[in-house]
Amino acid sequence: MMANGNGNGNGAIPSPAGDYIYDVFLSYSFKSDVKEWVAKKFSDNFRDDLESHLIQLGLYPPPARVYVAPREIKPGDIWPNELQEALKHSKVLVAICSPHYFVSGWCQSEWTTFERRAPELIMPVLYNGSDEYLLPKVSPIQYADFREFREIPGGRVARFKVRVEAFANDVAAKVKSAPPFSSSFPSVLLPATPPPNVPLQVL
Repeated sequence: MMANGNGNGNGAIPSPAGDYIYDVFLSYSFKSDVKEWVAKKFSDNFRDDLESHLIQLGLYPPPARVYVAPREIKPGDIWPNELQEALKHSKVLVAICSPHYFVSGWCQSEWTTFERRAPELIMPVLYNGSDEYLLPKVSPIQYADFREFREIPGGRVARFKVRVEAFANDVAAKVKSAPPFSSSFPSVLLPATPPPNVPLQVL
């Protein structure tokens, strides 16, 4: 998955202090296609553009601080303290939304934690799934629709990069508007949701 806050994906987060540690918590289902799309197509473009916009907004110098949860929760797993602390100490949640996202225990814990803190700080990215399934899940939060860019052939690369840049600009504005850190921010742990009666890939 994309690197955690120190940029290499291996180190633990710094010891929590009375302030934010990350600008963005990047949340997505640990399915192979989503993981590959985030790692190979989305994350580098997004991080670079976010960094540029944060500088333009007069925030801190690079690198942009982005944390990604390390893996998908499974039955019987205990939500790691590191994950809870990273979520609490992040300003904005960027959620890569798919049908699998909305049955994942970790993903739903991350979404609901931010929803109870400040739903306006959730930035959904639609990766795959139908309007009929996804839109009720994210409503009334405004989303960015990237479903046409699951595959990025030829000339669509330029369009994809323009879309990521615009999204990063919106995320940077949310980062700047985040409220002061509070140690009382909620932390919510939810179980995995039973999947619908139809295969997730057709939703």
